[in-house]
Amino acid sequence: MPSFNLKKIKHYLLLAFIFLLPWQTRWIINSGSINNGYFEYGTISLYAVDILLIILFLLSLKQLKFNVPKKYFLFLVCGLGFIIANIFFSLSPRLTMFHWLWLIAAGFISILIYQSKLSWKKLVLAFSSGAALSALLGLWQFFSQSSFASKWLGLALHNPITLGTSVIEFGSERFLRAYGSLDHPNMLGGLAAITLLFIFYLSSQEKIKKSILVITTIILTAGLVVSFSRAAWLAFLVGLIIMFVMQKQRKNLLLNFALCFLVFIFLFIPYHNLFFGRISMADRLENISISERVRNIQQTRVIFVKHPIIGSGFGTYGLALEKTNPNQEAWYYQPAHNVFLLILAEGGLVGLALAIIFLLAIFVGAWKKLPERRSLIASLFFALIIFVSLDHWLLSLHFGIYLLALVLTVVCKRDTLIS
Repeated sequence: MPSFNLKKIKHYLLLAFIFLLPWQTRWIINSGSINNGYFEYGTISLYAVDILLIILFLLSLKQLKFNVPKKYFLFLVCGLGFIIANIFFSLSPRLTMFHWLWLIAAGFISILIYQSKLSWKKLVLAFSSGAALSALLGLWQFFSQSSFASKWLGLALHNPITLGTSVIEFGSERFLRAYGSLDHPNMLGGLAAITLLFIFYLSSQEKIKKSILVITTIILTAGLVVSFSRAAWLAFLVGLIIMFVMQKQRKNLLLNFALCFLVFIFLFIPYHNLFFGRISMADRLENISISERVRNIQQTRVIFVKHPIIGSGFGTYGLALEKTNPNQEAWYYQPAHNVFLLILAEGGLVGLALAIIFLLAIFVGAWKKLPERRSLIASLFFALIIFVSLDHWLLSLHFGIYLLALVLTVVCKRDTLIS
């Protein structure tokens, strides 16, 4: 009986971890700073979900299996050697070590989910419920054009009249984009897009109450739309098209797409000027965004030339940029808006090669072992390629790393009989 109760506790804790992942409650251990300004990417924090993860790990320690197949042993040795070298030669060994702890924790997340006896359906429902709650908050932020700060919920204040807040400009007006519970609207859009792809696949495969999926789909679609994240819009559409082409049972996909389209039309009619402004890229803010991304490519080249093999150290892109271009405001030192470029700068050629091999091994392995799930695997693969090509948060921020681990593990996990 005690072991049975412990299993139940671990199941509930794991579901709670997945559900609460979008919430950024944290204890800031050491605030990052560049040129006397706050620097998020140099900040060391302990998140509430980290504490939950530590508890889960301790409860599961005896049951966890760390068997590494012989064919992956050489890759593991190379990976460990790279981690040591990347920390040792880093511009900030302390910061790099802390960011590697995020990746190690992400590995534990994968092991916990992969070895759990929870059904695939329950994992997806916990994930989508947490995402929908964050999207609901984002909808309130957009429609009220206001937000509130809460240290207990990990929420920052976002005022559309304040410079630095993510907005859409129309004429002289500034419209607040939806953040949800996350640090940036692009992250909310990315979360909503990925979750919708899971829901679309789930609705075509599982026997589940359609009302639950309908409500969740409406909320997440609305959250995706009002995030005004172009990368998220593109990733969702590309992923959906791939899933539709590959899926044999398309009736539910068409119904879900029709529902998404209705939600979009409902929001487009009163806010069409904002959509045209966002898509046309003729706006002042859009031009600034494009010029920043072009500048990222040039800056990454400079950092790479100085650290071509091992990189400047994971998490140190801002510090490396400050050395090449000093005396700027702290907000200037953002990571490159491309994960491949970011890895190239922080991990060098070795880090980029290992990352590409690792990701390809996961998707190719899932493709071979789970032929019935290939439509989802392909749609998520291309959606993630779009995200990592157009933004950095999947690698540079705590939530992004954990979300990537969650998505890669759930898509590869075989289903169980426990619901």
